[in-house]
Amino acid sequence: MRKLIYDVAASLDSFIAHSNGSIEGFQAEGDFVSDFLERIHTYDAVLMGRKTYEWGFALGMQPGEPAYTQINPQLKNYIFSSSMHFENGPLIQLVTEEAPNFVRGLKTQPGNPIWLCGGVS
Repeated sequence: MRKLIYDVAASLDSFIAHSNGSIEGFQAEGDFVSDFLERIHTYDAVLMGRKTYEWGFALGMQPGEPAYTQINPQLKNYIFSSSMHFENGPLIQLVTEEAPNFVRGLKTQPGNPIWLCGGVS
């Protein structure tokens, strides 16, 4: 069975962003960043919710476009949302069913570990 790994860059007090969603002031370079980017290559799937996925829009990503492909071009994105709408593609799938059931099924499929990306708001 595949492992599900929660892997985020976080501050020492366990925050992944400020309460307003900004990452201003968070360090963006150093060994920990290089290590984090290397780990992305070990995953073949990433799970994230709508808010985490939409964060990429500020960086120029468009709805329906998979994230992190510049780092890992084979990374399949699973976006959990009941309010988003876009067409699924080879590297992106909108998931509207209950997350626990979907993840249990995904873990039984062959492959590398699954990356759980993002936070809870």
